[in-house]
Amino acid sequence: MSELGLTDHELAVMEELWRLGAATIRQVTVAIHTDPNTAKYATVQRQLDRLEGKGFIRRRKTTWKNEFEPILSRSDIVGQSLQRLADRLCSGSFTPIVANLATKSTLTAKQRAALQSLIDQSKED
Repeated sequence: MSELGLTDHELAVMEELWRLGAATIRQVTVAIHTDPNTAKYATVQRQLDRLEGKGFIRRRKTTWKNEFEPILSRSDIVGQSLQRLADRLCSGSFTPIVANLATKSTLTAKQRAALQSLIDQSKED
C-alpha cells in the first residue's frame, strides 16, 4: 500500500475513471489490459469494489449495468496523501516536503515561478 492509500492497480483504475468520468467494469478492463479476459475482468471488479469501500468511487446502478465514477479528484487524493506524509515524516509540516522538492528535483523556470506564486498566495491567506 502506498502513501496514497491505493495499490498501483487501484491507482490504474482511478486513472481510467478520472479520464473517462464514469465507466463500466468492462470499459475499465479494456482500457487497462491489452488482452482483457474473464480473470482480468474479475480482478478489475474486485479493485472497483475495494475503491468503493474506501470511499474513492461510487457505483451507479442502471437497468443493465453498473457504472463507477470517482468521488475524489486527483487533487483530493494528492492533498490527502501529502498530509499523511507530512504528518508521518514531518510532524505535520509541509515545509520539508516543499523544500525537498524545490532543491532535489529539476524544476523549470516556469515551475519555479508557479511554486513561488503559490507560496505568495498562501502568505495572503
